[in-house]
Amino acid sequence: MMTDDDLRRLAHYVVEGLRHSAVAPLCPEPIALLDRSGLARALSVGTAKVDRLRREGMPVVYVDAEPRFDLRACLAWLEERRTPRVRPADADQPMPGVVRLRRAR
Repeated sequence: MMTDDDLRRLAHYVVEGLRHSAVAPLCPEPIALLDRSGLARALSVGTAKVDRLRREGMPVVYVDAEPRFDLRACLAWLEERRTPRVRPADADQPMPGVVRLRRAR
């Protein structure tokens, strides 16, 4: 028969073994979820912009009826949507009928 000390040691070994086993990747660190204003602060935008991005498909998790956001998922989503800025080849050429103003020195 096992004593209480034996059971505690066995439980400790089982927990430590699971922590370093193949099961560990299945149990990632908990994710901190942000509310609208927290995400707005993290992205340096207003809450109206957060609402617009959510309507456009930004990842959201609802806790009860309140939207919550995983910052990493939102940043990945924004990165996917980012379009590279391409400078047109003729960007240095003035448009016909447009006069380029210069500062006086």
